[in-house]
Amino acid sequence: MIEQIEKFVEEKLKNHEDRLLHTKGVVEMALYLNELFNLKIKKEKIIISGLLHDAWKYLSYEESKELLIKYESKNMWNKIKNIPSIWHGYVGAILLPLELNIVDKEIINAIKYHSTGKKRMNNLQKIIFISDYIEKNRKGEVFEKARKEVYQNLDKGLVYILKSTYDYLTSKNYKVYPDTLNIIKYYEGE
Repeated sequence: MIEQIEKFVEEKLKNHEDRLLHTKGVVEMALYLNELFNLKIKKEKIIISGLLHDAWKYLSYEESKELLIKYESKNMWNKIKNIPSIWHGYVGAILLPLELNIVDKEIINAIKYHSTGKKRMNNLQKIIFISDYIEKNRKGEVFEKARKEVYQNLDKGLVYILKSTYDYLTSKNYKVYPDTLNIIKYYEGE
């Protein structure tokens, strides 16, 4: 199955070499975090989630919007409709069962929330979310600091990433996922 998924991802990202490199980095980092923190997540789930997290990133705006309106709840659509940069995770969660017959809820949710995070993430969701941010191909001081935070404590690193992302997006006046501050508060224990 992994081989089939690798071919699928290579086809989806064939014109996006940097995204394919990033995808492989996410898998590598997630496997490393699983070992580092002894999380005991099945390696196959990590590899599948990591490989597929950005597989639908380059689906057209129109196709993505149509799928989201058709399959997402009205409440969720209202939260994300003005943030197309995060749609690919939600689209991936919709298309996993339809295109690849993957119905594992843990994998689906790891892909769905890899850009936004959510309250009460399980360990697979956390390491895919975190790895998307700190994989080795991400360069810069903020990523180095995030790696350092994550390597010391998974949840504190998660909060650091959420805050860094929030601060960056708001500083640029970009749209922010509406639940981000509540997710941060949740992981800070408030």
